[in-house]
Amino acid sequence: MGVTSSSKIIDQQEIPCGGQLGVQLGLSAAPNIVENPVDIVLVLDRSGSMAGIPLASMKLGAETFIDIIAQSTGGGADIGSGSRIAITSFSGSATAGPLPAPVAAAAKQAGAIIYCIGLIGADGIDVDALNEWATQPPAAHVSVTPDAADLEQLFAELAANISKPGATGIVVEEEVAEDFEIISLFPPNRGTAMVLDSRRIRWEIPQLGVSGSEGAQLSFQVRHLGLQDGLLPVNQSITYSDVEGNLVSFPEPAVQVSCDVVITEPCPMPVPVVMEGCRQTMEVDVGHLPLTHAGRILQMEVTLPGICPGVRTALAICLEELDEAGQSHPADSRP
Repeated sequence: MGVTSSSKIIDQQEIPCGGQLGVQLGLSAAPNIVENPVDIVLVLDRSGSMAGIPLASMKLGAETFIDIIAQSTGGGADIGSGSRIAITSFSGSATAGPLPAPVAAAAKQAGAIIYCIGLIGADGIDVDALNEWATQPPAAHVSVTPDAADLEQLFAELAANISKPGATGIVVEEEVAEDFEIISLFPPNRGTAMVLDSRRIRWEIPQLGVSGSEGAQLSFQVRHLGLQDGLLPVNQSITYSDVEGNLVSFPEPAVQVSCDVVITEPCPMPVPVVMEGCRQTMEVDVGHLPLTHAGRILQMEVTLPGICPGVRTALAICLEELDEAGQSHPADSRP
């Protein structure tokens, strides 16, 4: 099953030049067994050679196997999503049945997959028989151990192999278009994320959809740059990879950017300046002028009546900006 869906959405469809918008990436994954239910039969050896610790370990391993399958199918304590498990056992002898090798061959011919887990006892174990019964290749379907304590782990690995996790080792790299920059990144609900530079994000998820259906989301904010307007794509590229080799593509949303909106400030009250007589210099403070919009333009109209005849006159204007803390900065040079 692997990754079941991917998404990329933006929280606004239209912004002004220099505006901001939120972006959310999403992934959903589930074990293969959820969409492809299976019938499982556990055939357990309860003969005399398994007496004591081996039998107890085998029972514990079988319980672990069933628990993992139950969790993977979303059934909680029960098997869900249409999968079924049956348990049968055998002892030192059997009646009215053929030899196991042709039975195993017929089952495999019908599409069954056979796994064999063996415990090497005092009399050894017939590994060749296990290899013959199991689905090929034996390296992927046969496990043997001399230690009864290993049985639980072998059953757990078998259950994980059958359920086939959605995705592990996920890496998503997002690069926004050159008309935007990343200004903030929020912690994802799965995995970790980091800002690589002003336009790139890397999101890593160790596993998703391993023990059931799961979703993952990552959100960040971007800001429009420059004066390019129109319907602009938000991302330059976005790549996905995982250990299982799932192929995932994301939507490519676009936002309408409008740069032709002109915002004007109200005109301030005129400041009269009167020079008494022909003075060499005169300095006047016209006070504070609040300009609140980005991209503001200050237009000044100055009239100098009654200039002294025959005297060259020069006018100088000094502008300073005050930041939020009240600190003064030369105009157009604030950090």
